[in-house]
Amino acid sequence: MAPSTVVVHSQDDLRSGPAPADIAAALTDADHVSRVADPRMGKDGKTVFYEVVLDLDPYSSEALDAIGPLEQATQSAARAAGVRDATVLIGGETAQNADIRSALDRDTAFVVLLVLAIVTAVLVLLLRSLLAPLYLVATLILSFLATLGATTFLTVTVLGDDGIGNRVTAYVFVFLVALGVDYNIFIMSRFKQELRTRPPAKAITAALTRTGAVVSSAGLILAVTFAVLMTQPIRELFQFGFAMAFGILLDTFLIRPLLVPAVVRLLGERALWPARPGSPQTPSTPLSGPPSADVPAARPAGTGSGRLLRAFTWIAAVEACTWAGLLVGMYLKYVPETTELGVRIFGALHGAAFIVYVSLTVLVAIRLKWRLGRTTIFALLAAVPPFMTVAFEIWARRTGRLPGPASAPSPTPAL
Repeated sequence: MAPSTVVVHSQDDLRSGPAPADIAAALTDADHVSRVADPRMGKDGKTVFYEVVLDLDPYSSEALDAIGPLEQATQSAARAAGVRDATVLIGGETAQNADIRSALDRDTAFVVLLVLAIVTAVLVLLLRSLLAPLYLVATLILSFLATLGATTFLTVTVLGDDGIGNRVTAYVFVFLVALGVDYNIFIMSRFKQELRTRPPAKAITAALTRTGAVVSSAGLILAVTFAVLMTQPIRELFQFGFAMAFGILLDTFLIRPLLVPAVVRLLGERALWPARPGSPQTPSTPLSGPPSADVPAARPAGTGSGRLLRAFTWIAAVEACTWAGLLVGMYLKYVPETTELGVRIFGALHGAAFIVYVSLTVLVAIRLKWRLGRTTIFALLAAVPPFMTVAFEIWARRTGRLPGPASAPSPTPAL
């Protein structure tokens, strides 16, 4: 299964000499080689092809590790056979996967350093601090390592996987750092604001209280969304889904509400070093008396927020109705009367509503300074239909309503 192709190219014609047979004999004695087919000559007479079958699973980590020694053994055999300036290449599924793994390992190291550098720079500019970005980035790294350890324990030790997918580590790191730094920015930005009127200990308590609802609800929604990937039969998707769900819950309910506030509380006034909070200021009491005719009347507090909340409510309702329409469309997809135009209308309406919905969510959060009681409820309600859509998809597969690979293709376009 999936043999490897060893290619030896020389500057001289190899058809008349014993070099091809000598190289084949040497390859037979190489480590982890089970069988070597008869050599095949290229049209130019300077290239020889060998089909090599390893005694390992060609998709296993051990087989990938064997590609490098096999190339070195072929190079040594070519020199011993008198081949001048031999060029050795290895093709096949195993060699391809080995090259992909090497490239991913190299790129992952670069991506990790680049992401951490960018995140640190953003935190420095946002918080105007040199110390805070260091311990915030340290919590992100700690969360990632804990997630990777838990994923390895569950999938490899408990469920018996051969290992972690070579793409999973890079994807999990990028997603977890991106989400984790968002949650840290929420709490630390609020902490910086609260320092204007409170001492550090009370400021971090207030920041945690004010940002808790929106971050916790967002973390729950994201964790459940990524956990849906665990229903897929592909092991890498299962590992990625579990890692993201576990990491988001860990960051939402352990790192952000416990570890980060604890570090800030221990550092006290040095938490945002070199910046130091000034003396807490108490809001001044306005003088009593009738307003001056030259001064315009103050705008009632909450008027803009009320309008924003009403707009947000309408958009959330449109989002929920669009998902409901998408749910109906998925059901009607299996009926011949479904039209491509209907599918496009549902998709366009949902996409536009979702973009506006997310934008208004950010505006509401900023306007109300993260005091999001009703807003959080609206967000949760608007997120229910997507989960219903996933549940419907699973139900359709189990009940046979979703056409399988062997079924006749549906005349209607997929959603």
